[in-house]
Amino acid sequence: MWRAALATAVTALTLLVACGGADAPTRLAGGGEDGTGAPPDSAASGVITGFGSVIVNGVRWDTSSADIAVNGVRNRRQDDLRVGMVVTVLGRRDSATTSGRAVEVVFDNLLQGSVEAPLAASTLRVAGQAVLVNSDTQFEGAADAASLRLGDRVQISGFRERAGVIRATWIGVLSAVNAIELTAPITAVGAGSIQAAGLTIDTRAAQLVDVPAGGLAAGQWARIVLSGPPVAGTATATRVRVLSGSFLPSVINVQLQGLVDDYNAGAGTFEINDRPVRLTASTRFVDGTRANLADNARVEVRGVVTGGAVQADEVRFLPDLLGASARGPVALVEAANNRFLMFSATGLEVRINSDTLLVDGLNPAGSLSLASLTAADDVLVLGRGSASGSGGGRIDARVVQRLLRGGEAGVDGEITAASGTRLAVLGVPVELSGAVTLNAAGQPITQAEFLAQAVVGRSVLADGRFGGGVLTANTVRLQIR
Repeated sequence: MWRAALATAVTALTLLVACGGADAPTRLAGGGEDGTGAPPDSAASGVITGFGSVIVNGVRWDTSSADIAVNGVRNRRQDDLRVGMVVTVLGRRDSATTSGRAVEVVFDNLLQGSVEAPLAASTLRVAGQAVLVNSDTQFEGAADAASLRLGDRVQISGFRERAGVIRATWIGVLSAVNAIELTAPITAVGAGSIQAAGLTIDTRAAQLVDVPAGGLAAGQWARIVLSGPPVAGTATATRVRVLSGSFLPSVINVQLQGLVDDYNAGAGTFEINDRPVRLTASTRFVDGTRANLADNARVEVRGVVTGGAVQADEVRFLPDLLGASARGPVALVEAANNRFLMFSATGLEVRINSDTLLVDGLNPAGSLSLASLTAADDVLVLGRGSASGSGGGRIDARVVQRLLRGGEAGVDGEITAASGTRLAVLGVPVELSGAVTLNAAGQPITQAEFLAQAVVGRSVLADGRFGGGVLTANTVRLQIR
């Protein structure tokens, strides 16, 4: 489909926080200089949303002098990274622009093992772990979750919920047999065993690495290598490495994306993957309020490091950051109003703000501004959709990328109207009478079965060609949201 293909080809996609791994540089506690002789002053962790350098949390990091580590192996190339991978970046930020120079870029998968149960109700089972997938999950070596087979070896990047379930942002199929590995917080410690990721893990014969003087303890994040697949909720570890969430003394500015853990409303504190966060009376909340904070809420925290914790200047809620997208022609640009319209002069409204990443796919070394867009351009837009807007639908854009005009078009979002074989998706007319109709797992279903589920408020992904005021779909798929 156009969205998955473009996400890989043009790299303007999704969002989230790295969790440990192998023998890579210690998370946010590495070292080095950026080539200028200055130590790093900033740290960021989140999903890679693009390249031309590495783009994380809307910041373009120059990696020309960075040490890139992938699953514990140093001196890797930027080409080894993928859109959708969750990474940690150390470097120096340019306070005047959304750019920086990276010292370290670290990727470590969250889980590595075999598919034990195929896609069912948006959930895979890998090495005894429940893995949630949705339309934002990126794949390598497989078209989508429905094409994964029993026994396929995969590595997974994403977020781990407090109960142990993984929300996958990237899944890659491995060609070789690899050890079963997982990264998770230790929830309890017994005599010769630990509990983590919903498993009881025997550690009596395990090699213990980077364990504090007090030993293994609940609350520590650990990278665990297993001797074999879990059986009835139990497993045996061959190696346990405790991961540090401490910051370099020179790191001042931090951007962290992830899931809230151990939230204490009274104290105004929580953690994101072992990193303490402290709220203040002046903390700003975007797309939500302090009352919306809870364990497993997905947020981006921006702030400064004081006393070993992140003092939050801003907390941004990210429930469905890339829950809507569109690919097609620009119809009208209103730069003064920070918006443009797609498909027609009364079509899909796209709004941009200071956090929107603008990428010129026609000139990767150049820059893009709203004023430089014209009705001769095609764009890919990713962001948060709503049924409001001048044409009946709107996307608050996180990413806008200019593309070579090729005739392909598509929209992914909420159905705002339905009549027969004609839908409106975010206000865009979509005709599906000749389309291949798919369920949320990507499996073919009849048009009647599809239409029975394609009700107002349900999300769908349609791709095809736009003309005569209508997007004529080649394929239309129900979405999991």
